[in-house]
Order: sequence, then structure tokens, then C-alpha cells
Amino acid sequence: MQTLVVRRVVAYLVDSVVIFALFASLHVALWFGTGGGVHGAVGELASPWANWLWVFLVNTAIAGGLYLAVTESSPRAATLGKQALGIRIESEGTMTFGRAYLRALVKLVPWEMFHVALMFFAVQTSAETPLAFELVQPGYTIFNGLGWLLIVIYLAMAAFGQGRPPHDRISGTRVVRSSS
Repeated sequence: MQTLVVRRVVAYLVDSVVIFALFASLHVALWFGTGGGVHGAVGELASPWANWLWVFLVNTAIAGGLYLAVTESSPRAATLGKQALGIRIESEGTMTFGRAYLRALVKLVPWEMFHVALMFFAVQTSAETPLAFELVQPGYTIFNGLGWLLIVIYLAMAAFGQGRPPHDRISGTRVVRSSS
């Protein structure tokens, strides 16, 4: 029999695929709608901060945050992944969209550590080879490590004690098995 933590992890993986599909769709829509994606929408971004802000807004805050908040504040109180795994959010009080959105943003903090590592500390080394990067140390290792550390902390907090990682504690929620 699956434990609640295993169900949560598998649901998270399912939801990650859904979120990826959402932000890929947003980027394709931007590409065709503006004739050049990010650069067509906002011009040449002058700094890593501007790039990170754009990635944060489109990928995390819009695609990830809205998906999680809309589904978890719905009457089912569950994302597609949670529904598939037979779990849902239980809230101390009414689960408003605002609380669900706060929960989502805290849940996505590790993603942002990885974005910071890539946006600020992975420097493209060749115009001819777009995926040729030099990793700037120690910044890349620090932010990449913080992302992984947060994932381990979130998992440990879900598995032990009250079973409530930071996003559950901040929003006054817990994940439980669905009754139906």
C-alpha cells in the first residue's frame, strides 16, 4: 500500500508535467503572438535580473502558480495529480484562491533556486552552440544546492512529524486521502 508521502511525490511529478505543458504553451503562444517569444514581447532583456523576472512571471507565477491555486482552491481541493492519486488538500478554514496561490508560490521556491542558478551562473560560451555553457562557481553550486536542499527539507517535513512541509504550514493546509 502506498504511503501518503509517495502519493504526494507521484502527484507532484504528474503536476510538474501539466505545469510544463502549460508554460510551454504560453511560450509558444508568445512566440507566435509576438513574432519572437520573449524578445518579441519585451525586446532584448538587458540583464539576468530581467530574464529571471520574465521566467519567474511566465513559468512559475503564471503557469505553475495559477494551475496549483485554481485547482487547489476548487471544490475538489486537488490538482490533477492529486486527484489521480486519491489525495486532496484539507484546509483550516476556507481555502481561498489567495491562500492557495500563496501555498503554490512557497511550494515552487525550489524551482526558483534552479532558475537563479541557470539565469545568473550558467554563461553561454558559444553563439554557434546554443547549449554550450560555463558554470560560474560558486554561485551555480550554491543556488543549485539550495534548490536540492529545499526539496529534501520539503520531503522530510512531509514524511516526518506532522507531515506538513512549509507550503502546508504557511497556508494552514494538509494533504489527506480523498474520501471519494
